[in-house]
Parts: sequence; C-alpha cells; structure tokens
Amino acid sequence: MRVGIDGHELLGKRTGVGRYLDELLSQWAASDTVAHEFVIYTPGETTDLTITGRPIEGIPGFRHRAIAGRSGVW
Repeated sequence: MRVGIDGHELLGKRTGVGRYLDELLSQWAASDTVAHEFVIYTPGETTDLTITGRPIEGIPGFRHRAIAGRSGVW
C-alpha cells in the first residue's frame, strides 16, 4: 500500500504534531514487517528532510516529494 503523508510539520523546529509524526515514521522505518511505501509530501524543494536525524533518502520504503504551493494543511 502507498501511504501519503503531509510532511509540513517535519520542516523547521518540530513541536507537538511534528515530533509525534517523526516518532511514528521512525517506528515504521524500523519495522521489518511493514511492506508499505511512505511518500512524504512537503511544500517547495526541501533538501534536509529527516526522520529522527536520518536523511529520508536513505530509508528503504520512504520517498520525499515536493509539491508546489505554500505551507499549510493540505
């Protein structure tokens, strides 16, 4: 299954929802039993997107997609 995630809360300093989302994604990334593809969507070109300090490009099953538009809830 492909799961799309609004990742704007992962940008900048993480508080509340951003910290929760980071931890949730970290647990999914560490699981050997999850066979899903996670696509993190953020506004604009973001080059430093991480999950618990790990660059998203290095995590199997995770992809980042930048979309046009301003930050906010999609």
